[in-house]
Amino acid sequence: MIRISITCINYLNFAMTSTTLPKINLNGTSAQSLASEYNDVLHMLKTAKHFLSKATCHGRDFQCNDPDDFNQALFERAEVAAKIDDGIDFCEAWINNASEAMTNV
Repeated sequence: MIRISITCINYLNFAMTSTTLPKINLNGTSAQSLASEYNDVLHMLKTAKHFLSKATCHGRDFQCNDPDDFNQALFERAEVAAKIDDGIDFCEAWINNASEAMTNV
């Protein structure tokens, strides 16, 4: 039986509420460059999340540990996945900001 703590579930429901975004201007980085750069980062974060979900974290590897260690490892893994999700949200906000600037030209 796998138990995940309520703290873990609450943490996973946490959403980053705001991102400070630049006002795209002629003296700054172009909207196209920002969109391209953050799309690259977004791709890498999604790839990292995919590989993290495929990496083994199984109870049999914790059979010689303290009984709570496997649940703690699952919690820590969920924390890392949630941080990656925050990074994905961050990149998407930058991409959307740049895309809006490109359409408002």
